[in-house]
Amino acid sequence: MRNSDRIVRRLQWLHLIGLMLFALVGLMSGKPPVWAGLMIGGLIALVNFQLLVRICASIAGMPGSRPNIGARALLKQGGLLTVLSVILLGTSVDPLSFVIGLSLTVASIMWIGTEELILSVIGTETGNA
Repeated sequence: MRNSDRIVRRLQWLHLIGLMLFALVGLMSGKPPVWAGLMIGGLIALVNFQLLVRICASIAGMPGSRPNIGARALLKQGGLLTVLSVILLGTSVDPLSFVIGLSLTVASIMWIGTEELILSVIGTETGNA
């Protein structure tokens, strides 16, 4: 398994854990628009991340990627933006909690980056790099 595959899998798990935490916080708030905003934002972040992984694999020509998937994925991104607009304009989703849900990807990447940095520093200090 390549290092990038390992990181993508860890990001997927962090997304799912984050969604569960968001669900718990949203339910504890007792406000359905807050809960819905956290969950919908987190789910859109997860779908968007999966599309981004496919676009990058297609551009890089990685094994297992299909030709022209980049164009299809960009069309899917447009569809995702349309869904996003409909959700924000047509429902009573709390915008702040929605943005917090969308930031799940950034938080996951920062978590893994910090963890990898710490592990590499520890490895070089002990001579295990």
